[in-house]
Amino acid sequence: MKKILPLLALLTGVTGIAQCPPPTDLTYSMVNGQDALLAWTESGEAIQWEIAIVPDFFIGAPLPSFVDFTTASNPLVISNAPITSGCIVYFVRSSCSPTEQSPWVGVGTSGCPPGILS
Repeated sequence: MKKILPLLALLTGVTGIAQCPPPTDLTYSMVNGQDALLAWTESGEAIQWEIAIVPDFFIGAPLPSFVDFTTASNPLVISNAPITSGCIVYFVRSSCSPTEQSPWVGVGTSGCPPGILS
């Protein structure tokens, strides 16, 4: 029993480290018919965010394994946003450090089925 207690204390200390929380209240709107406006609420202390744009997204598709760009702007206007009759999902995640990012959150365009929300 004596050997287990230090291990539990170590595991508790490791899991007690703050994680990078995802942004909340992600919104999407079109501006000028060709630009996308993304806005969100930062839930932690991130000052940069990573954006991934996934055209033709569908329920059950994997989350992005790439980043289209990194920004320090919130809200963000994406010029000449992709236009398609299908579902485009804009994913955003907080970047708390060079090695720590939050989970992705996404918001879909009007071409997305009702189950795809932020």
